Amino acid sequence: MFFLLSIIFLTRIYLIDPKTMIHPHALIYSSQEDITIGHLKQANYDPSIDTTVVAHWMANREISAVVEGEPDFPSKLYQIQSKPYIIYYQGDISLLNKPILGIVGPRKHSDFAKIMVQKVINQATHHDIVTISGLASGVDQLAHHYSLENNIPTIAVLGGGFRHFLASKDREFIRRIVDQGGLVISEFKLSQDPQSYTFPQRNRIIAGLADVLFLPEASKNSGSLITVEFAQKLQKPIYGTPNFTSPSMSEGLHEQLQNGGMRALLNIPAMFKAHFSVPQKSTGGGHISLLSSFDPDTQQLLGSFQSHPSLTISSLLQQGFSQDKIYPALARLEMENIIHQPSPGTYALS
Repeated sequence: MFFLLSIIFLTRIYLIDPKTMIHPHALIYSSQEDITIGHLKQANYDPSIDTTVVAHWMANREISAVVEGEPDFPSKLYQIQSKPYIIYYQGDISLLNKPILGIVGPRKHSDFAKIMVQKVINQATHHDIVTISGLASGVDQLAHHYSLENNIPTIAVLGGGFRHFLASKDREFIRRIVDQGGLVISEFKLSQDPQSYTFPQRNRIIAGLADVLFLPEASKNSGSLITVEFAQKLQKPIYGTPNFTSPSMSEGLHEQLQNGGMRALLNIPAMFKAHFSVPQKSTGGGHISLLSSFDPDTQQLLGSFQSHPSLTISSLLQQGFSQDKIYPALARLEMENIIHQPSPGTYALS
């Protein structure tokens, strides 16, 4: 009799509202603290568990769930050896089917890392992709923030359950991600508080969903290197930016570059061209029309690109530019994706 009841229960789909259906396993899992994924897979639980409270809580917050084997379960996650069984989510689940750029890094980052994240996101605007990161303070939130600022849908993978994060200081940020067409996901029980072990689990999902992984910097003991390890096992392309202005902030990243664990990101447009679709709009041409939006020094430097296909620091000095003005102007133009470095120290229009 118990077995029969279990089969009947497992075939039910709880209708939360006319547009939302939730697999019963997702409701049961978060309705009883001692229920494990193993219990669910083996149907080793009491099928009369009351899931009404959880169902209403999820419905009121527009949280749904997808379970392994369902059509919406992300196909990329089947590649992971210890794939999640349940994914709770808020937002547009279809984003998991789009090309995804993963961006991860330390909570405490340098100005260099901030600039590099911004430059990569600026280039991403020319491609039909979404970004993914872990919502943690630091580089993760920079990735989400610049994505939203540039109207790029972004996916946040939580290191705990929705109840914790929707009651935390990040709740407004989560709402903004969802309201701007993004997605927030978690494999954990709704009531799960973040723990030391939940973040590595989160990292494997980021690595599994990302088609390309980018790190602006990582110290020797940075947790973001765990994401790199997962991505390496999945043979995902991994890029990092050499940081010689704050080398101690990137000791772990530099080791990966030296060992061949990741590729040096020296040409941002080339990385996108190699791994993502053809840009939706050309990044070349029309640069001189942007002159009026820059300060006089940057305008003068940009104007010099009209008659020179490429320029170096030495050639700019020979033209009369002062060294203290060259670097800020070049950084601004690179950040706006107007110029790039085809080789270190050489600049050309993008």
